[in-house]
Amino acid sequence: MGDVLRFDAERLRILVERHHLHTGSARARELLEDWGAALKCFVKVMPRDYKRALLQAQERATAKAVAAE
Repeated sequence: MGDVLRFDAERLRILVERHHLHTGSARARELLEDWGAALKCFVKVMPRDYKRALLQAQERATAKAVAAE
């Protein structure tokens, strides 16, 4: 799920940047100034069943790739 998490981090940064642009938020500016540290403070929340389905789909894709070799 590494690619998914990277995508989430990129999307989150865009959202914070837009928030700062439209509101002038000092907090958003602080987050963006030290994005590496700020990113570690965010937590992704999702339903357990959805996470399980994503992991199962990834396992099936991996199994197909191995079988194709």
